[in-house]
Amino acid sequence: MAGQLKPGAGPLDYGNRTWLRALFIGIFFILYMPIITLIAFSFNTDKRGIVWRGFTFDNYVKAMTNDSLIEALVNSLVIALIATVIATIIGTMVAILLWRFKFPFKGAFEGFMALPLGA
Repeated sequence: MAGQLKPGAGPLDYGNRTWLRALFIGIFFILYMPIITLIAFSFNTDKRGIVWRGFTFDNYVKAMTNDSLIEALVNSLVIALIATVIATIIGTMVAILLWRFKFPFKGAFEGFMALPLGA
């Protein structure tokens, strides 16, 4: 296999493949364009946000003075912090378990842990 590679190109050097770069750029465009559009139209003066009427910061001023919205933001941040701490503790314990101990079906457990999440 080493004889088939170009000098300076490793088996994981995918950056030089043009079709892979194009695919990567296309996927990023598809994923991030709706977010960029949402951010751009958040500065729109039109109430429905369909047609660009003008530039304003009023939507952000209204959001920062809305008490229920700020309460929801604080609740989300607290839940995210707690979930992060719990996930870090569980992940650290599993890493120590896999590193220090030998147990039956350890290879199957490692393979299961490597499976992607989602349905």
